[in-house]
Amino acid sequence: MINNWRWIRWFLLVLPVCGITQPTDSLLQVLQRSARDTHRIVLLHALTDQFKKADQDTAFHYGWQAYQLSKELNWVSGEARSLYQLGLLYRDKGENDQAIAYLRQSADLFATIPDPGGQATSLRRIAFLYSSDGDYPMASQVYQEALAIAMAGNEQEVIAKILSGMTGLYRLQGEYDLAVKYGLQAMELQEDMGDLEGLTYTLDRLGVVYKLQEDYKKALDFYQRALLLRQSLPDKKVSDLAYSSMVIGETYMALDSLKAAQKRMNRLCNGTNRQMTNQVLPMRLINSAKLPGRMDGKKRLSDSFSLPESSLKRNPFRVEKSMHCTA
Repeated sequence: MINNWRWIRWFLLVLPVCGITQPTDSLLQVLQRSARDTHRIVLLHALTDQFKKADQDTAFHYGWQAYQLSKELNWVSGEARSLYQLGLLYRDKGENDQAIAYLRQSADLFATIPDPGGQATSLRRIAFLYSSDGDYPMASQVYQEALAIAMAGNEQEVIAKILSGMTGLYRLQGEYDLAVKYGLQAMELQEDMGDLEGLTYTLDRLGVVYKLQEDYKKALDFYQRALLLRQSLPDKKVSDLAYSSMVIGETYMALDSLKAAQKRMNRLCNGTNRQMTNQVLPMRLINSAKLPGRMDGKKRLSDSFSLPESSLKRNPFRVEKSMHCTA
């Protein structure tokens, strides 16, 4: 039996070679001539992917056709794939409850085939939606379920994506050590497999973890590696390149602000340490001199220390700040 997924990927790849530059139009032409078989379902899946960003209503139209035909032909793999696509379309509409319901059905069907990669991927999507909704315990539970299934099936690419997703989840919970642990594991797998695009997203997530901990140098290292990889990819995504440029700029600003703040604090400390004897001690003496019958104490102290009148004016803020400095 012909592998339908390989067939459609080959079909899309040879279109430019044949001088056909509009894959959507070409898919529609092939669809008109196709029989009601599994090849037609694969075409409908491809059209759903083609329209999912540009025209969601049309994407839903082809997605539902693929689902209905899959059920009619009792093709479980096609039905699972259709439910997966419909789940993502509902996610893009912001209807997370509907998305989770369809993705769960998809995962259950993939389990019956069995297709551990498909099952774990559907669960990974569900976990991300729980995380987006702020239900971190459920997100963690589903991520762990997905990871166990992917590892049992030795689905390396899926494992890496799950680990990368867990990096984001534990970052949101403030568990930075766990976030880094899973992120580094994902990064190693993606490097070994040559999954450069997936690696850029993991590098982004690690960058965020370090930025939140104000380790701006490490954050910049991960962000800049992600940008370099994105610039080297044959299929460059403008939105991803823009994101890299933005976070690198923000991190440089934060790093410069930190350095400037440290310089200001050092200047403050150096200045206040020099003034401690000339300011704090006289103030204590002045306060002790303000006793009955000693109303002229301020004048006599001023004369004895030979300080200008302005230096005897109490500045609580400056003295208080000096207590945080080290000599």
